[in-house]
Amino acid sequence: MRERLQIVQCVDSVRRLEDCYHPTMFDAEENEIFAASAEEEVVYNDTEKSELVQKLARLFELARRKALDIVKKLSTAEKILHRI
Repeated sequence: MRERLQIVQCVDSVRRLEDCYHPTMFDAEENEIFAASAEEEVVYNDTEKSELVQKLARLFELARRKALDIVKKLSTAEKILHRI
């Protein structure tokens, strides 16, 4: 288990194209080790698919917030507002 954690760096990419989420992961040698795809639907006939879409949507939002450094920007804005 520990060896695997050293190889897997992180989810390298979580893309959203229209209503589809596409996360991918690569190992230390940049070989793709995981890829998934899920599309949002208006009505789900399969609860597993619905849960997968929800999880990938949360993963996409976390990646977006990290990339945009939302927490730091909100903290900076809060400090500015406290000065006013």
